[in-house]
Amino acid sequence: MWRVARKLGDHYSILTQREALTGGHEGERVDCPDRYFTRHLLRWLADDLALSTYRRIVGEQTGVRLRDCGNNEVIEHLADLLVGRRLVLQRRSPPRPHLSPVLPEAAPQRPPARAAKRPDSWIELRIVDDESGDPFAGVELKVTASDGSISRASSDRDGGAWMDHIVGGACSASSPRKKGEGTALDTAAFLGIGEAPTGKKEASDEVQTAGKEVAGAEAGGGEPSSGQTGRAPVVRRARHIARITEHKVKSGDTLEQLAESVNLTAEELARFNWGAAEPEEIEGCLGAFVGCTRRDEKGRYLLDDSDNPGIVYLPEPWEQGGLATEQKHTIRVKLVRTWVRMLYQLDVDEPAAKDDTIIIRTDDGSWTYEIPVSSLSEVEPDWVELVFPRPPPGRRYSMIQDLGKDGDPIVIVDGHDESVFWASDPDEVELWKPGEEEQGGEDSDEEPEPDPDEEWDDEPEEGAS
Repeated sequence: MWRVARKLGDHYSILTQREALTGGHEGERVDCPDRYFTRHLLRWLADDLALSTYRRIVGEQTGVRLRDCGNNEVIEHLADLLVGRRLVLQRRSPPRPHLSPVLPEAAPQRPPARAAKRPDSWIELRIVDDESGDPFAGVELKVTASDGSISRASSDRDGGAWMDHIVGGACSASSPRKKGEGTALDTAAFLGIGEAPTGKKEASDEVQTAGKEVAGAEAGGGEPSSGQTGRAPVVRRARHIARITEHKVKSGDTLEQLAESVNLTAEELARFNWGAAEPEEIEGCLGAFVGCTRRDEKGRYLLDDSDNPGIVYLPEPWEQGGLATEQKHTIRVKLVRTWVRMLYQLDVDEPAAKDDTIIIRTDDGSWTYEIPVSSLSEVEPDWVELVFPRPPPGRRYSMIQDLGKDGDPIVIVDGHDESVFWASDPDEVELWKPGEEEQGGEDSDEEPEPDPDEEWDDEPEEGAS
């Protein structure tokens, strides 16, 4: 028998079926009819000691390695054991102490202040991609209850964030973000709330009109989710949620004016859009990502109607009110800019490689992104994962490993167009090993190069003339 927790004066324990059948344990059995009820009951009972006991029970009963499991996964395993009747949850109410009556001759005493009842309501938020239904992990969330109390949590690998011991009633949810914090690569755009996709258009379909928001479309329509298509969900990652407006620049706009419209500085807006902070970097990004071509008398780029694609993302804080407690709310979001991921063969433990740098750049020098080898770690034996923003379109690219003073750079990709970095679905993560596209397939007409070490049989076949 494992003692789990004490709630509202009752003691809760978990027994094996054998212990429950043999008897000798005081208390009544708590019915666990389904996983949903059992999961929420276990979360209500959970404190630090109970969570430690949960882990010990699951480890002993299933043999599952729990080192990398979060608390939610442990609770899921334990709920399965209780619903499957392998374990039994028992509640025991201790006898109440007898209180002596106040003697008549005693002086009247002021009754003690009644202890405030601990709030016992809960709310669950789940963050998913609007089109695919894929979960978003790592999103920081804040819930403000009806009495003004605040609870915080981050979404797990299922996209869920659970907050309990809050006052019942309507709550509001937000994603805390300091002024100027975050970029378009780690901030998801809020689209709506509900189980069905909102049916919003792709960003590329919305650039004809200035000031279109990547949020707030009418519900309905949309692409089938990962569950509907049968593919395994891909865990996406973001840190914040914001209301993001996709602004098509026009003649007369300035970066300073656009930034002021969302209470940011020009540098903060540039950092959000392109991760750039220095004036030279910002100028390069205006040319590479916004497509600016006109310049002023000092040689600085000017925003213009003709800029292609001419898009600047304007972020504002997100907050959603009117969320009822004791319910799960699905928050639908979308990334406005995406990462590219590639596998590259590299021994990161080689001392000579520690000071190397992986450089991705346009052949015209308008855009560059650098990844220090010292920041990389193996994801497979002798393979590392390179992660970088998707480069601007319409140019040719090269990727090199700069050896510094140790020798000439190693060319990884040389003079490719942007298609080498693009996945078929702009929101899907691309995992690519350099050289794969150069290998001849079944339909390839290329002759394989002869192996100089291969032995050739120059003897004529039997019966050949």
